[in-house]
Amino acid sequence: TTFVNGTGTSALATAGTGDVLSGMAGALLATSAVTGLPAVEAAAVAAHLHGRTGQLAAQRGPLIAGDLVRRLPEAVGRVRGIGPAVLGDSGA
Repeated sequence: TTFVNGTGTSALATAGTGDVLSGMAGALLATSAVTGLPAVEAAAVAAHLHGRTGQLAAQRGPLIAGDLVRRLPEAVGRVRGIGPAVLGDSGA
């Protein structure tokens, strides 16, 4: 199976963002026994969410790894079809 990730931005080329990706992948893999998500798909989901989160964070200018953590709930909501207002995005 081949997965193509169309998300991301060059703004992700900064210190710590790979650590955030690793954490996302680790969390998805750790829960795969409960969710039934195969490991390869968990990795693909992590990569997609990481890229999507980076795109959202980069809209506000240069980013740091913490920006990804703060914008992750919004990215998950958008992927799931839930608007940012539902997730409590204050725009900050």
